[in-house]
Amino acid sequence: VAMLSFHHAQGDLNCVALSDDASLLAAGLGDSSLRLWNLQNENMWEGKQPGAAVAGKVFHNLVGHTGPVYGASFSPCGRYLL
Repeated sequence: VAMLSFHHAQGDLNCVALSDDASLLAAGLGDSSLRLWNLQNENMWEGKQPGAAVAGKVFHNLVGHTGPVYGASFSPCGRYLL
């Protein structure tokens, strides 16, 4: 079990989605962006105790939405983020 905290989200955190294989995490934010993290980055978890803060780097920052992002989900095949 992993607990993640979103620090410095630059706006409201509106939604999160976890891919079926738990390798990717997407977050929709109030600043009209959708951020994607690769949770398979071993350096991200190295030496962390359960419940400890994890400082992961954003894998992709998808910008250009016309307003806040209120929904995100991965397709069943895992290839698409909707």
